[in-house]
Amino acid sequence: MGHEFCGQIEEVCGPKSNWIEGKRVIAYALIHCAQCALCLRGDTNLCTSRQIFEMDSPGAFAECIAVPQQVLIPWPEGILGAVAVLTEPLANGINAMR
Repeated sequence: MGHEFCGQIEEVCGPKSNWIEGKRVIAYALIHCAQCALCLRGDTNLCTSRQIFEMDSPGAFAECIAVPQQVLIPWPEGILGAVAVLTEPLANGINAMR
């Protein structure tokens, strides 16, 4: 569906971003608000305002997409794209086992 992806930051928007252009990143599929009680206690997967890439906003099949910084994960050097893109599905499996 285009909700599991990794890529490179082309442009940084917003005054308080710690991200830089050219940085390789992996994106968490759920866009959470980062402000509600559930998000603040760390349960971002339960955010009542959550959205999912490609269902609620453009995803990996679009030419370019806007990704909120709270869902970005640094893409470690030496990790191939074919492996990095599996980070989000692996995290789902780990969370399900917990």
